[in-house]
Amino acid sequence: MKRMRRRAGLAVALGATLAATGAAWWRDGGREAAAAMSPTAVALPARAPRAASRPPANVPPSVTAGDSDALTLFDPAPWSSAPAVQAPTQTAAAQQVATVEVPAGPPPLPFRPLGRFDDNQGPVVFLIHGDQNLVVRKGERFADGYRLEEINGTVVSIRHLATGQLQTLDLGSGS
Repeated sequence: MKRMRRRAGLAVALGATLAATGAAWWRDGGREAAAAMSPTAVALPARAPRAASRPPANVPPSVTAGDSDALTLFDPAPWSSAPAVQAPTQTAAAQQVATVEVPAGPPPLPFRPLGRFDDNQGPVVFLIHGDQNLVVRKGERFADGYRLEEINGTVVSIRHLATGQLQTLDLGSGS
């Protein structure tokens, strides 16, 4: 029961406050409340004295009437009308350097050697590519763009088909 009375008292107090505020707003057309909600003037750091008696064009007249060093929160910033800075242009030497192309070589071999085995059809090389184990013979294409060209002892020659360049991979002495 006490709780109900307390809530009713708070509701009556809130209603009275809103009624009084609304009546004051209605009476002066909202000017006083708007003035109370407007931002206060903010003092800027001291500036060097100006030689001209006229205020700059980008400072609003409301500021220049009283204190020329104070701006309100929503006034445009004095630096907002500054000209845009142009990006520096490239010189001919910089453009020439930018157009020099480096010949693309084959990517480094993405394989790890696992070993070698000789069977009745010839030597076989075991390679690891990512999470796959590959079994490759001489002349076979594998791994989307490589071909095993030669198996010579513990060294294999692998051709990158996109560039045509030959690379070697050492299988190690333990195989």
